[in-house]
Amino acid sequence: MRQQLALQARHGIAQRQTAFLEAAQRQLVGCAFRSTAVDQRVQVGVFDAQGDELAVGRMEVEGQGGAAWDGKNATGGQIISVWRARASTITSMTKAFRLIASTGIHKGDREYQQDQVALIAHERHNGCVLGVIADGMGGRSGGRKASDQVMMTARQLFERYSPETDDPVAMLKSMVEEAHIVIRLTAIAAEQEPHSTIAAFLINPRGDCHWVHAGDSRIYHFQGARMVSRTSDHSYVQALVDRGELTEAEANNHPHSNILVGCLGTESDPPITTHVIPQLQPGDVLMACSDGVWHYFSPTELGSVVDSLSPREATEFLIEKARSRARGGGDNLSLAIVKIEALVEEKKVARLTPIEAGRP
Repeated sequence: MRQQLALQARHGIAQRQTAFLEAAQRQLVGCAFRSTAVDQRVQVGVFDAQGDELAVGRMEVEGQGGAAWDGKNATGGQIISVWRARASTITSMTKAFRLIASTGIHKGDREYQQDQVALIAHERHNGCVLGVIADGMGGRSGGRKASDQVMMTARQLFERYSPETDDPVAMLKSMVEEAHIVIRLTAIAAEQEPHSTIAAFLINPRGDCHWVHAGDSRIYHFQGARMVSRTSDHSYVQALVDRGELTEAEANNHPHSNILVGCLGTESDPPITTHVIPQLQPGDVLMACSDGVWHYFSPTELGSVVDSLSPREATEFLIEKARSRARGGGDNLSLAIVKIEALVEEKKVARLTPIEAGRP
């Protein structure tokens, strides 16, 4: 039960129900789209873009505007959502990059889905990308309402955001603060007091990356297979780790590992922790995920997976492996993986113009 000062016990993960997917609600903004079968268990979205190194995602989307996908309101099915973008030319840059990403969501062994994940390309500013994870808590309606509010607030603020004039850290902090207020207002109509975590990262067109989090949904930054940094959970066991009373491995298996000391929707203001990566480089990987994913892996395992597999393959593998390790007692799972890769430019082959018969 929730104690004072936002000490929130998460729902247990001992429910054993037949797992089935919540299919993706695809939210497209005038962008070319195609769907194809993957399997009957894992819901995956893929974002594929090319651009210039150090100007991450400075791209023009095929079609009009940008595109976003999330795992909201699933009905079951086998879908891949794909977005592709062409590289723009920036004369001051000499190296090209490729940005590829994937989002995945699974209901796990819960009766209902409270996680949400979104990867959004800005409609007006090419190369500006926002990734968001929200893990709702508070019963069938309360938890979902809370994660809904996180996503709605994130989309609204990101739509108004301008990387040329606005402060990215201020925007991310406002995202947490405003979502927290709205969740508090929705508590009146919820069967249980709604709460949510948030983990959001923002990639600007010039390659700087900023993130914010509250709760125990995480963001990892890998360079190759090496973990450079990750968010620090706002949880009881993380406080014990910080004081040297537990190791990371011990914290993961601690009986109180599901207790949060801060998140959105509590009586106290949520903790807001930010981080900046001054410049993303080829080989960098960003991974945001709920505790239903990271609980089953060490940082070394995660680094090995995201380094050796494509984002889509890594998404599918991690969800499948987490489901296996949960042994029928798994939580909702959601994750977003973004990988920066160097792009080798193909040599242009000159085309010969055919000469019409009878002409010199």
